[in-house]
Amino acid sequence: MPYNTSMKIYVSHSRKLDYVHDLYEPLKASSLYPKHEFFLPHDAGSDRVKTKEIIQTAGVLVAEISYPSTSQGIELGWADAAGIRIICLYPEGTKYQASIRFICPQPTTYTSAHDLIKKLTTLLANS
Repeated sequence: MPYNTSMKIYVSHSRKLDYVHDLYEPLKASSLYPKHEFFLPHDAGSDRVKTKEIIQTAGVLVAEISYPSTSQGIELGWADAAGIRIICLYPEGTKYQASIRFICPQPTTYTSAHDLIKKLTTLLANS
């Protein structure tokens, strides 16, 4: 899929993450947000949506993997089974679950919200 084409992107994360501050706000402030259709599972109005159906129609699943989460593991399994591209990101110095490598063999580190957006932009360009 060419980079100039809009993608449907499902964003997966643990509830332990300060996802509003560390993930949702940086994404919404980035140039990526108006360009693509992001689904943020814990954003207002997203609580009664069947996420499995959304994941199955996504072009990419972006997973912030700094905290282990059963729900996120299920989401990653759905995406993998549906053949959806999975991008895994985690803060430098954080240890993630070793089993993540079965789904995402090359997780990407980031050092700040700005770096996360920069690296995600590059990874999406290679989708």
